[in-house]
Amino acid sequence: MAYGGYALLTLVGLDRALDEAQQADTAYQYSQVVRFLYRAAEGCHRGRLSPEDLRAVADRVYLAENSANWNLLSPESRETLLRLKKALPGIGAVGDCAALAAWAERVFPVQVEAVTVANRLRAEIKARIRSTARTLLFGLGLLLLAAALILYFQDQLRQAQAERIARLEDESAFKSRLLGLVAHELKTPLAAVAGFAELAARAPDEASRRRHLASLSRASQRMKTALATFLDLHQLETRGGIATEPAPTDLARVGRGALEIAQGAFPKTAFRAELPEAGPVAVVDPNRLAHALLNLLENAAKYGGGRVALRLVVEGERARFEVESPGSLDPKAAERLFAPFARLPEHRGLEGWGLGLSLVREVAEAHGGRAGYRGEGGRIVFFVELPLSPGRPEGRAAPAG
Repeated sequence: MAYGGYALLTLVGLDRALDEAQQADTAYQYSQVVRFLYRAAEGCHRGRLSPEDLRAVADRVYLAENSANWNLLSPESRETLLRLKKALPGIGAVGDCAALAAWAERVFPVQVEAVTVANRLRAEIKARIRSTARTLLFGLGLLLLAAALILYFQDQLRQAQAERIARLEDESAFKSRLLGLVAHELKTPLAAVAGFAELAARAPDEASRRRHLASLSRASQRMKTALATFLDLHQLETRGGIATEPAPTDLARVGRGALEIAQGAFPKTAFRAELPEAGPVAVVDPNRLAHALLNLLENAAKYGGGRVALRLVVEGERARFEVESPGSLDPKAAERLFAPFARLPEHRGLEGWGLGLSLVREVAEAHGGRAGYRGEGGRIVFFVELPLSPGRPEGRAAPAG
């Protein structure tokens, strides 16, 4: 709307300037009336007054009368030219040379007035052109600004659309990958459950049956852990965080429960508990915390081997679970392992999908704590640190030194 108004003002201003320029230029016609009157008077005194000279004067009066600035003259000036127009035939009839000169003297002030009007018009034209130019430049500036804003917002819209498309493609790729992982990881424990169940049913004695049932229990526990991991990962991807159900919880009891499950899943690994008999108590989700500790214990058993220790350290208002196993690890490489699907090159052939540590960190941060790593004397220590009282999340932590 504003741009249309500026454009209209500009066009109106230019039209008026052109009209006034035409009016200023027609002042020339009045000077021609005076000139041809003097020429006719001079010819008359020399005895050469001809009808053509008088016709030339009449033509110039006609042009002046029909000029663009005729109405800008005073009534007296217009009356003078009209009277001259009526008097010319009589002057020609009697050859009155004095009358021609007298009329030239009378018309001269009209010429002066016409020139004055023309000069005023020219001054107004210049001022109007300057004003029109300013209006035009201002309107052009607004137009350029509007064009720049339109281009900017179009670019922002394109970027937002591109980001949305990229997110949708990532989500699609994630879901496809997750589906493949679920099918792959559940295939083996499901087959094991079916096999051990059949073996237990056909066992010739009680000892064999119990052995097969224990194997079945470990296979079902592995399947349960895999499902819990995939469900947590899906919740992270779709909701942006893990839902928790915090309640006052004995941390040592959660640690012992996770250690017992890990021992059953890895019977050849020597697990050691460095946990108090009871306490401390923290407001946490016991199931989430147990799952996180189980992930750390399983990683230590699979990749560290030897003896694995689970300890609980209390420092002030914070409690820290530490899972220690033999080996060494570059701190930067360890930090990368906290990303989903991240695995070290030397672990590519081993069982796993690279999700455990990322979920450990999410669980820790959901409780206002942190997860990290440190290396000390040929030992690898991954830890989960939690506040003993409810607090706000502190964000992702770098590996401890």
